Amino acid sequence: MKLISLNAMQNDLAKTLALKLFAPDTNFSLTEGGSTFKREQCLEKILDYIDWIEQLNIHSVMIMSPPSVEALCLCYALVLSNKTYIPLHTSSSSELLEVYLKTYQVDLLWIHPHLITQFAEGFKNKLLQPKNKTFFYYLPKIQQTACIIPGIVLFTSGTMGLPKAVHYQYHTIHNYLSWCLDEFRINPEDHVLFISELSFIASLRPLFVPAIAGANITFIGGNSPNKLQWMTKALIHHQITVLNLTPTFFKLLMNQLKRTQLLHHLFPVRLVLLSGEPIDIEPINRWFAEINTETVFYNLYGSTECLLPFYKRINAPLAEQERLHLGQLRAGCDYKLLPDARGYELCIAGALSTAYFDEDLTHHHYITINNRRYLRTKDFVKLEEINQRKELFFCSRSQRLIKRYAQLINLDELEFALKKSFPELDFITFSDEENENKIYLVIKTLPDDALLKQIKFFLKSHFPNYMHPNEYIFTREIPLTSSGKINYFLLKKKFTPQDAKFIFEYFTRFFDRQPIDIERKIVDLGLESIDYLEMAEEFLRITGKWLDVAKIHNEMRIADIGSCLVELNLTHASPQNKVMLNPLQRGFYSKELDEHFDQSLCIIASLCLQGISDIRQLEIAIADTLANHFMLNSKLKWIDSDYFFVSAGMQTDFNLRAPIFFSKKELQRLITTVHADRLVRIYVQKKKNHYFLIMAYHHIALDGWSAALVREEIFRRYEGTHEIKCINQEEEINALNRAAEFREHTKNTLRELKTRLSQINPYEYNHLEPLFQGTLENRNTCFTLEKKWVDQFAHQHQIQDSPYSVIFALVFHQMISQIAGVNKLFFYMSFSNRNLPIPHIKELIGNLATGLPVFFNNKNLTTQEFAAQIKDNFTLYFKNMSYTRLVEIWENEIINQRFMSPRHQRYRLVYTYINKITEDEYIQNKYIDWDKSINETLPENSANVSGKKKVAFLRVYNMGPHFVVMLSTQMKKKVHDLLLTQLHELMNSQR
Repeated sequence: MKLISLNAMQNDLAKTLALKLFAPDTNFSLTEGGSTFKREQCLEKILDYIDWIEQLNIHSVMIMSPPSVEALCLCYALVLSNKTYIPLHTSSSSELLEVYLKTYQVDLLWIHPHLITQFAEGFKNKLLQPKNKTFFYYLPKIQQTACIIPGIVLFTSGTMGLPKAVHYQYHTIHNYLSWCLDEFRINPEDHVLFISELSFIASLRPLFVPAIAGANITFIGGNSPNKLQWMTKALIHHQITVLNLTPTFFKLLMNQLKRTQLLHHLFPVRLVLLSGEPIDIEPINRWFAEINTETVFYNLYGSTECLLPFYKRINAPLAEQERLHLGQLRAGCDYKLLPDARGYELCIAGALSTAYFDEDLTHHHYITINNRRYLRTKDFVKLEEINQRKELFFCSRSQRLIKRYAQLINLDELEFALKKSFPELDFITFSDEENENKIYLVIKTLPDDALLKQIKFFLKSHFPNYMHPNEYIFTREIPLTSSGKINYFLLKKKFTPQDAKFIFEYFTRFFDRQPIDIERKIVDLGLESIDYLEMAEEFLRITGKWLDVAKIHNEMRIADIGSCLVELNLTHASPQNKVMLNPLQRGFYSKELDEHFDQSLCIIASLCLQGISDIRQLEIAIADTLANHFMLNSKLKWIDSDYFFVSAGMQTDFNLRAPIFFSKKELQRLITTVHADRLVRIYVQKKKNHYFLIMAYHHIALDGWSAALVREEIFRRYEGTHEIKCINQEEEINALNRAAEFREHTKNTLRELKTRLSQINPYEYNHLEPLFQGTLENRNTCFTLEKKWVDQFAHQHQIQDSPYSVIFALVFHQMISQIAGVNKLFFYMSFSNRNLPIPHIKELIGNLATGLPVFFNNKNLTTQEFAAQIKDNFTLYFKNMSYTRLVEIWENEIINQRFMSPRHQRYRLVYTYINKITEDEYIQNKYIDWDKSINETLPENSANVSGKKKVAFLRVYNMGPHFVVMLSTQMKKKVHDLLLTQLHELMNSQR
């Protein structure tokens, strides 16, 4: 092995590092996954990187990687070669990387293979991969005219329209690390857990100190979405002795291990280094009481521009007043206090960074006092006397500085960058301190989707993800103080959600700025099922109790709503790698599951696309959406005497080349049974010069609500202008299991439903033989219906106070009854079972639908009276739409069991109405031509025309400005067209 002479080392850090790396008796090692790399193996990698760097003749390298063996060996190689390394946050987009590469003297970009999938396809095509290597790299084509002084460049959170970078020389880093080695006494027996992002200055400690001390560094995993889970595994499998993390993460870890009864795995930890934010004394004191009294804690104060001027050693439980104590001043450092109206601003000297790359920033943040250079921290402190000594205590950050994910963000500089690029607009930013420093961006203009897209692209190109605003607000009015300054207090009050102190405040929205009338009946508010779901979700957030809508009777006043709140008695769902069937799924599909019948209830949607310019990007959006949800990559498996949803293999091909319509063989290929190797498949297909989005799935996996959410996520990912929530799979599986096993304990809730159904003879309903006799045809029609036609119909019949779900049910009844000449009909209706005390239940992907026959009779009723009957029925059924009550209805035969399942009927009418789910506008409306689309339900033996079930199925999606109406029928010839004619005549709309 070719070694480098110590005399060739050109910086102090390189010499100290080489002494340990080249010493044959050192215990230094790196552990990643199940493998440990000894000193010799690490040194071989380091020397390979040094040779590679010399061959490429480069001076500075940008590194984008989670902590890993390869990344650390590259960092060590750059230090030993006296080159500059620039670590980036792993959330950086390809657009942001392009800006960095154009702005700084970067000779090479090095990327960890786990991060490749997050880049745009065009950027990925530029990347190279050396032979027999796993990493990727990129050599900028820009000819560099200068090189950065050897050292480390770190990016802070604030920018002035360009990335805000700060530089450290190696001798400054070396002095700091030497102090760390002496103070923390890291030794060859230590195992240091590395969890910090390489881009954070806190990573310098686990990156270099263990290597210099000859200790072990253990990584939690190359691409770990759940750090807590992987940290726990590392603590279980390795004797970790040193932790280096933020106070928030430390508290989360403590709570996680206590909850899982694994606290004893923390006993070997002898040293805990906390930095990045003020400490919380509760977990520290709990540690001393429950885990190990010999452990030493450090509260470390510093910033990206200054290496730990203050530190506080903690070896005993703390009193509350000690929490904000900065502690001792590190040798070689000094401080000054600048008076300010809010207190004293802290200025630090010693161990400072070289400078910002932006000279104006350097001039603004660095000042000279008595011929010594100081950094203005923008932190405010106070002096208190302890034992006749003046001690510093942290107060707060500057009003416009916030911390998120241990990174400092300057809101003023965020505004500055936007105003510089959009000079004609006013931008105002503020944060919600009570909601994890959620960032709001206020844009003083009318709402403009194109402008919003430009702003988000600019932010994506200039800032890492953790800096992006959480909310974008367009407004024409900015509240001002009497002196003409922006009134941030009123801004926050106007635009941030306020927790209601009393649940009555929720009803403000129904009284249009008028005082809340708590004597008003709840049924008179005109609530739909989605309104009840939102109300239950809000009350759960405010009170921690669940709203049992079954308790809301027709006479209930707003004043009495509190009596409907119940304490939760939730069981913990298990296990965590599979999802149980809910009672409805288990009962409805029992024959297919247990007897392996070929019957199925498969949905095949062929959605005509418009405005799609990049099919490859759409396929990536499909792949990312599928990967984001457990149920989209699931199959059913027999485990321990029951069926469970388990993970299936990932879909890899998204291009459907063969036509599916006009070809029974291809149609059958897409039909999905409960025993298929995948329950959901999504493709792009080109047919007759049009592209179609094909969604083929079994109904046991997805309901209509979820299908709408999946479509929306695909197109939001394609457009790239909306924040997409990445789902934690363990939490998602837990939520699905909780939904499946949740049982109410409310008694006597079915009395009203039982009384009403006892007055109905179901055998008198649905005498529709003339519509289903003779030769049948299978027809599917999809079209949009403008809301103005529906509103006009409602106004004409004086039912404008009725929810849209009621109006369409009434229209469907009239369509059938006028053709068949009957009054008594029953529909099999799908009701969503999402009124559950589960966080984010509205966003859950799966099949949570329930269904029952709903009976209608409009004989001798006016339209208004019939609409009231339908609304009353829907409300009553919705209150009882849970798995518990469905089982009770079945077991007690509250509805004749012959009518409970549509499969026992000769023919059936099915009606589904799906509310608008998203708060903002649907993106899918831009990219789907609904009038050229088809949504086909394939019931049992549907590939065999003679075996088709006789059905008329009306689906209605509320898509915001219009409705998407889907009519699927298997009826007598020409009846389908008659139904469509009836619908349009009733609505007086144009086809």
